[in-house]
Amino acid sequence: MFGYLEHLAVNIGPRGATSRAERNAAQYVAEELEKTADQVVVQPFRSLSSTAGVYLIHYVVMILVALFASRYPLPAAILATVNMIGYLRQISAREFFGQLLPRDKSQNVIAVKRRSGETSLPRVVLVAHYDTARPNLLFHPSLVGAYRTLFNLTNLAMAAVLLLAMAQALAASPGMTLPALFNALPLLFALYLAAMSLPLLQSLFGGEVAGANDNASGVAVMLNVFETVVHNMPEGGELWAVATGCAHAGGAGMHGFLEEYGDQIRNSYIINIDSLAAGTLNYITGEGLLQTLPADRELMLAAAAFARKNPDVSLSGNVYKDTLGDGTVAIIKGYKAISIMGLDERGNVPNRQWPSDTMEHVSQDNMVAGRKLVQSLIRQLWRQE
Repeated sequence: MFGYLEHLAVNIGPRGATSRAERNAAQYVAEELEKTADQVVVQPFRSLSSTAGVYLIHYVVMILVALFASRYPLPAAILATVNMIGYLRQISAREFFGQLLPRDKSQNVIAVKRRSGETSLPRVVLVAHYDTARPNLLFHPSLVGAYRTLFNLTNLAMAAVLLLAMAQALAASPGMTLPALFNALPLLFALYLAAMSLPLLQSLFGGEVAGANDNASGVAVMLNVFETVVHNMPEGGELWAVATGCAHAGGAGMHGFLEEYGDQIRNSYIINIDSLAAGTLNYITGEGLLQTLPADRELMLAAAAFARKNPDVSLSGNVYKDTLGDGTVAIIKGYKAISIMGLDERGNVPNRQWPSDTMEHVSQDNMVAGRKLVQSLIRQLWRQE
């Protein structure tokens, strides 16, 4: 298991979305899965290399609205409305402006193992993304604790500019005159959005991180669990392993997987393994940037049962809402899913999107515990424990 981790994080290194290194990682994962799977498919798709540019567009549009709403109130209000709709779609894992931006090649690796039998057991789909992120100042260890607050303030600033632009447009139609404050107030929110644009510029032009925890650790656990479980699979069992690309580009890999294979796995159980090698092991009870979307109840109950039976394993159930992950995409689309992650005492993923995400900062104990948890979830779904 740790050999998988080292090969991805050290030998291959940073695996940015749509990059050559990401393709090398996909080839490596495919070769490992071919050793035990009945079938391995490399699913191509096209994706942005990052969603930082998309969010930057949304921020810049609102800044322009704030600057010109007093002079062109109606066009500014219309533009702000369209922009806000797109922004809400983006933070809910649905594209808007991103559809207009250039894309490059990426791929998912999908492995399947089946054992025929008279009884049909629930299909289990293991998911782990193998791409890495670019550094983002807001994920600096000294700032990440405030990330959620800053994100909420950003949403407030976006909404405030929209409402103020609409107020100016309504006042302009009958010839009303608003107090001077209404012309100055949007500029304060625009200034905040300008400040929030700087970390996005860093993400656009900065280099990728090694991604030992995020998410070589998840891929390593997925490969190990798949290899172990398929050797003792009960009759009627079916196990998938899906290594997704471009998770850090709006979950593009998960979107692509569900678009092509969603009908086949509609009633399956999805276990998303993401950044679990640091902090304390958690099963994520709810996720989503804007709205908290609950994980599948049966999977949560199975995780809680594992925690009760294994008091030596430090395992908690918590909400995680800092980023859009593959589990978020699956839950939004109505699939039965849960994410397994490692969180610190503040509920953040340690070293995520920061250069400190290296081999020196991962915990082998966490990975062993995560492997036990995922195996237990599968056995419980198959009524083996």
